[in-house]
Amino acid sequence: MNYVPDIILDSTHFLILLNNVKLDPTRKYALVTIDISAMYTNLPINVCKKHCINALTKFKNKCNLNLDVSNEQFKQLLDLCLDYSYVEYDDKYYFQHRGIQMGGSASVSIANITVFEELKDIFSNVNEFVFYKRFLDDIFALVDITDLENCEYWLTSKLKHNFLTFTHEVSTTSIVFLDLEISLSENNNINTKIYRKPMSKSQPVLYHSNHRKCLLNSIPYAQGLRIIRSCTNPLDVQNELSILFKSFENRMYPKKVLNETIVKLQNISREYILTPRKPLLLNNLKIHHPDILVNLGIYPNENEITVVETNDDYNIYFVMPYYNCIGNYTKLIKNTVINELTKCQEPELYTAINSCNIVVSYSKVNCLKSKI
Repeated sequence: MNYVPDIILDSTHFLILLNNVKLDPTRKYALVTIDISAMYTNLPINVCKKHCINALTKFKNKCNLNLDVSNEQFKQLLDLCLDYSYVEYDDKYYFQHRGIQMGGSASVSIANITVFEELKDIFSNVNEFVFYKRFLDDIFALVDITDLENCEYWLTSKLKHNFLTFTHEVSTTSIVFLDLEISLSENNNINTKIYRKPMSKSQPVLYHSNHRKCLLNSIPYAQGLRIIRSCTNPLDVQNELSILFKSFENRMYPKKVLNETIVKLQNISREYILTPRKPLLLNNLKIHHPDILVNLGIYPNENEITVVETNDDYNIYFVMPYYNCIGNYTKLIKNTVINELTKCQEPELYTAINSCNIVVSYSKVNCLKSKI
């Protein structure tokens, strides 16, 4: 997946890329969002297989794969994954005869690889597209419209494909993409801030809800980081933080917790938040934008680039309902598994299970609200 150059991993990735876009103040630009209509159901299965097999052939030696599979074995796995898709509705089962399934574990990767290969001729080597990135079926682009008489007509003529259709929005001032509102200043500086839907009530979970206190106490801090990360204007940061903490006060969060959170957030800069740390994001930037890492003081060695597509630390999840009176079962469960593991007589099975990480997680319990 990291070898697909146009994808956005998350909002942080998008903001890092956007922060490094410098526009000519003497030219005119438009902000454009493009949506691929019904993407999953419009992707032909045979085309998906072809592009995925080609991608494996091209990048197999550059990835750390847990399984060494041949192209023929990979083709068989794709057949099993894509040729037998069923949907349950109203106690009946239906066979999906068109497109790929939306809930499949591999569907996102298959769609990303296929869409990139199919659309690269539309966006590549087109001078008007000075920047474009894609998050699944949502595309953001900056278009140089200085020499275009009609941007809408130009986009419509460009966005044509054999089996994919598009809708788009264009603005020379501001536009919404993901959870951000992106705008252009008079000097073509790119500004961003948090976007909230008009119907959003912005109500955090009630502090007296049946959740662990460590989780509840961390929510204001996490939301504050999101605001600092997303807003380029310090005045927007202060305004959004004021609204945020007012909403937490209304939801009965203790003043002590909120005051401590405010102090912590005051010592964090936006540059620090936008410094990439996760291996997946670092590897993506190493491959496609090493100059960004250099500007951040991170000097990638091309010989050390390693793309990890799967996590070596396997997790085994024990999911339990959470109540305020629940005991700490984590230690008990881990000790029980370890004791039972000593009885295992098969070396391969013992090694596989012993390498797993046991995680005890909690699910939401049934409550009155879910019944209303």
